Amino acid sequence: EGRLRRRMTCPSPQEIRHALSPHGVSLDELIERCLNCFDGEGRLRSSQLVSMTLMMHCWVMPSHNFAQHLLTLYRDCPVDKRNYIRPRICYFIRQWIRQYPAVFNGDAHLEEVMEELGELVKREGDKGHYSLIDTTNIEPQSCCRRLTLGEGSGGLKKRK
Repeated sequence: EGRLRRRMTCPSPQEIRHALSPHGVSLDELIERCLNCFDGEGRLRSSQLVSMTLMMHCWVMPSHNFAQHLLTLYRDCPVDKRNYIRPRICYFIRQWIRQYPAVFNGDAHLEEVMEELGELVKREGDKGHYSLIDTTNIEPQSCCRRLTLGEGSGGLKKRK
């Protein structure tokens, strides 16, 4: 048969969407839960959900779409919730940059969205929050190093 069979190692985007909704949570609910993992000072109280979301969002949508969704949430945030939600969106993006800096290098669409978000934060938000989401100073060599060394895992391990 001419059809390719997909290995059953990873679910397809359709399977993930089906698992998230209606039985699970929507993207907005997932992001809200991630934002609630940060305290008012930007400290991460619970990292498992945040790490899983940042690592696996690309199974469901490209990173630039994910960032666009965060930009939309920031821009359209109700006035009475801005002091709570907007900083946490910046903390969430800061965590994304810290964990996966390579994502932000070489993706022109993501760079455009981050630039637009940066301008919005400078214009409408706390100017100090701009430094949290600034991707212009990510060093390419640190991105490659993180990917090859598996930062946080104690470096490379030899197989037996």
